[in-house]
Amino acid sequence: MTPLFSANAIKDGEKQAAKIAGISLFQLMERAGEAAYDCAQRHYPLYHRFLVVCGRGNNAGDGYVFAKCALNANYHVTLIQVDSERPLLGDAAKAQRNYLECGGTLLDASDVQIRDVIDSGPCLVVDALLGTGLNLAPRPVFDALISDMNHADAPILSIDIPSGLNADTGHAEGACVVANVTITFVADKAGLHTGVARDVCGIIEIDTLGVEKEFSGCTQSVAYLYQNGDIAKMLPNRLSTAHKGDAGKVLVCGGNEGMGGALMLAGKAAHRTGAGMVACLTHPQHINAVLSFHPECMVSGWEGDKSHVESRLNWCDVIAIGPGLGQNDWWSRTLFSLVLKQLNHIFSDKFLVIDADALHFLIDSPKPNPNQVITPHPGEAAALLSCSIKEIECDRLSAARALHKKYGGVVLLKGAGTVVFDGKHMSIIDIGHQGMATAGMGDVLTGIIASFIAQGLSPSDATVVGALIHGYAAELSSKNGIKIGLLASDLLTPIAKIVSQAAD
Repeated sequence: MTPLFSANAIKDGEKQAAKIAGISLFQLMERAGEAAYDCAQRHYPLYHRFLVVCGRGNNAGDGYVFAKCALNANYHVTLIQVDSERPLLGDAAKAQRNYLECGGTLLDASDVQIRDVIDSGPCLVVDALLGTGLNLAPRPVFDALISDMNHADAPILSIDIPSGLNADTGHAEGACVVANVTITFVADKAGLHTGVARDVCGIIEIDTLGVEKEFSGCTQSVAYLYQNGDIAKMLPNRLSTAHKGDAGKVLVCGGNEGMGGALMLAGKAAHRTGAGMVACLTHPQHINAVLSFHPECMVSGWEGDKSHVESRLNWCDVIAIGPGLGQNDWWSRTLFSLVLKQLNHIFSDKFLVIDADALHFLIDSPKPNPNQVITPHPGEAAALLSCSIKEIECDRLSAARALHKKYGGVVLLKGAGTVVFDGKHMSIIDIGHQGMATAGMGDVLTGIIASFIAQGLSPSDATVVGALIHGYAAELSSKNGIKIGLLASDLLTPIAKIVSQAAD
């Protein structure tokens, strides 16, 4: 896992780190510009022309250092400056002066068309327009430049962050540069890994500028980034002498009339990721279908008997409720109500994973429950918080905190750059792809999370590693030629392979 920081934490921390390291902030700026130039050489070694687009802050200073490096290597540099008649301030002014003293020139943004520069030959666009301090929509002059960069037929390297992107939230209030490569400095930022960031950052590189050790003790992270390499470290250990009872019992409740597929996906996903036993409590019409799709599953039909629910809850370790449950009839409401009531009064030590239709019933009973995991997508999260989807997506980390405050337990907010919050730790899972936007994916995830809780992981760890495996399985499927058109059931084999390989 990698610590992620806010823009302000990095701004304050890099000052302290530079002081401890005995270097000036200008020297840190020089290191940033040089690192960006080296990054360009690695990714675009055949490009000998650079269009550097500079704003007015320290991000522009990084751009001037980049331009100076390119000039010293005898490359052709065109540098566009916003409001060039106004002097820059501080270290950015010093970087500009050094560039001009090396023979560099600059053009005002109002006097040149980016497309004219690009049309004269292959060119790498270097985005040094807006840095990590942005928290509003860009001014019109920046907006126009961002649009021109995005529509130019040239690759874009963004310095520190794509201009227009919020470094804390991953949201873009207005226009935003769509980079091919982003090189960020000192430490990684939370806003590079969730929301719109997944579409605009491209390949992300981190350069610590030689102050990693000094920075590490200067500030606190706001989240942790989890990726494929973390899976093996998080999985539960299984002894050679283990039997099915040691691997946990999962009960999946759902599958209203005509909606049995969701329940079946969740149940099979639980088994495929290592649960010892899985049972389904569903509408009677689905019994034969469940046994045909998943013969290892114990299935029973529910027709309103309270004692039946109680016996099933008594048997299991974890309950996953919601897949295919439905929202608007007696069957779904009664089943959810009975499960919740008995968990609150009789089986308070049981863990509950709530997804899909069951989330809507929480709105009527928002009592915080420390033993539950909720897994809303942005639309469900908006309903749970009585706000708009835009408000959720504008700040996904804050939305996860708000959901935890209201409902307790562990919150998994689905979407690009999945967010998990347990009240203490914020996690981002930057994995998966747009092919996962299809019915049934959330049901598979529900089964995976329930499986790992049943096997002994904490609800927080089970949720994080479940989301990791879920996204990784989709990525493996895309490598086999399936991305758009991916089915939720396509993940059932790769999730088993991932768990097995990680456990070896």
